[in-house]
Amino acid sequence: MEAISNLVEKYEKAGKKVKLKHLSEECKLLLNKNNPKFQAVIINAIDDPRYHVVEDPERFN
Repeated sequence: MEAISNLVEKYEKAGKKVKLKHLSEECKLLLNKNNPKFQAVIINAIDDPRYHVVEDPERFN
């Protein structure tokens, strides 16, 4: 999240617009929770992935 925040900030300082798309719902939630500014750069689309982030992948082997 820090890397994404830094990139967004860097590009905005350079006068560029950044848009994040094709994010899962969990990803959007985490980004918005970390920094509400992400609401302005996240694009919601019908073709966004519908997968879930696994907390403990070893449990699913």
